[in-house]
Amino acid sequence: MFISSRSRITCRETINVEEPDDVLQKLQLEAIASSGEIRDALKDENLQKIIRNIDCSQDAENELEKAMGVEAFCMFTDKILSIINP
Repeated sequence: MFISSRSRITCRETINVEEPDDVLQKLQLEAIASSGEIRDALKDENLQKIIRNIDCSQDAENELEKAMGVEAFCMFTDKILSIINP
């Protein structure tokens, strides 16, 4: 899902998590959304396709595991982690 700065994100479904700490806080989400590095990375059509495949999959966990084998996706996730865990 890719949005413009004027769009709003709405959750399509309720997602149950085992660990409440696994849910990002609003400030963390805002930091990711405002990162120039993240915005630049999301311009990559291959990365968009990988993220879309994960998002649309019936087995998102398996798609995520496959994506971790792609260098561009690993770099993207590392950037996100560095933002939320400075």
